[in-house]
Amino acid sequence: MLEPAARFRYYEQTIIEISLPDGSTTSTAPGQLPPAALLDLLPLYIITAWNPAGEHLGDDANHAAHDKMLELLRSTEPVGNPLLILDAIGRARSGPHYEASVAVHGIARASAINIGQELLQDAIFEITTKRTRVVPCRG
Repeated sequence: MLEPAARFRYYEQTIIEISLPDGSTTSTAPGQLPPAALLDLLPLYIITAWNPAGEHLGDDANHAAHDKMLELLRSTEPVGNPLLILDAIGRARSGPHYEASVAVHGIARASAINIGQELLQDAIFEITTKRTRVVPCRG
């Protein structure tokens, strides 16, 4: 298993694919400006429950963790309007690795980080009008 610093280098290389409410898909990556299709949904937080702390779990465990994440999100107090939870995937730029994720609009940044912490994630992604970035969940 890679150390957290090495994992963060991979997170900085992640391509995030988001399924939009109209059925289309858009993508972004850390350091990039958000695509125009996301502007009405910002800020947006990308959270995964897969492979906590860099430990590669099997499909069954990852799907169970994803379900737990959805339960946590549904019990989270929205900021303003109800939460909008969209399907997302974090994908490696090279190679087949991916992690099922969600893109969440209407959640406080601190709540998104807390959910990442509860799911033992190193980080979440934050998409704002200025950029997409990796946000540490721990230390």
